[in-house]
Amino acid sequence: MANLSLLHSFLPNLAPTPFCSFCPTTHADLFHMAIACPSILKIWESIWEYHFIYTPFTTNGLWLALTCLRFPSHPPYNTSPHQWIPVLSTTLLHIWRAHWAHHFDAVPIRPSIIIQAINAALVTSPMLPITSLDSI
Repeated sequence: MANLSLLHSFLPNLAPTPFCSFCPTTHADLFHMAIACPSILKIWESIWEYHFIYTPFTTNGLWLALTCLRFPSHPPYNTSPHQWIPVLSTTLLHIWRAHWAHHFDAVPIRPSIIIQAINAALVTSPMLPITSLDSI
């Protein structure tokens, strides 16, 4: 069952349709909502290209990293999990915040603003020292 279908069964006024609010012909399942929606995909591609410049971006690679903690490698530039986890978790946090702000408060999703917020959070994150951002 698509995620919005499930939400619709509990809160029909908040989720009148199982389709993505940005892609009206696409079911809003977890993969679509977390990665594949074009607005969200822009965010992931930008963050990935900035923080993991030696690892080519693929939606499958991102999905495996998020769901199985299987991080892509691109020898000889392998990135440690200590660098992957803060970037992926901070990005996912900001994406879900934006998603729910859009869903409940009609705040538009603006990828450029979300990307700036993610990078600002990573610079100030105790999980990832500022100096390590230069080495990513």
